[in-house]
Amino acid sequence: MKTIKNFSLFIIAGLLMFNCTPQQQQETENEWEAERTEWRDNYNQTIQDLDQEIDEMNQAIENAEGEAQENYREAINNLQEERNELQNNLNSIENATEEEWAELKTNVSQALEEAETNIERFGQEIDENIDVEVGDDAGTN
Repeated sequence: MKTIKNFSLFIIAGLLMFNCTPQQQQETENEWEAERTEWRDNYNQTIQDLDQEIDEMNQAIENAEGEAQENYREAINNLQEERNELQNNLNSIENATEEEWAELKTNVSQALEEAETNIERFGQEIDENIDVEVGDDAGTN
């Protein structure tokens, strides 16, 4: 009986020594959840901004003609693809477990940076194309 009691104490001491306390586990979980929530909020904001940009382009396409209209359509399609990718990443963030989070965070961080770069590039391309066409149209009137 004494051996079982000593063995139990040994097991408990080992668990305490090698594992986090419940409070530490809760703090770690809270930190992870807080970080995931922050990432989710950032992704949501980026998607909302992108939706607004797409809406503005859809309105602008109504006033565009010819090549300008085609440029808007192409830009909208590109932005829609980026938006879909961001939405997929957001879904991954929302469904991630704590064990998956570290790797996922790296992947979605890179994807967000790429998306922001592409979005900026699409915006510059459309601005350049529209400016050229407006300038060309102005000289012909």
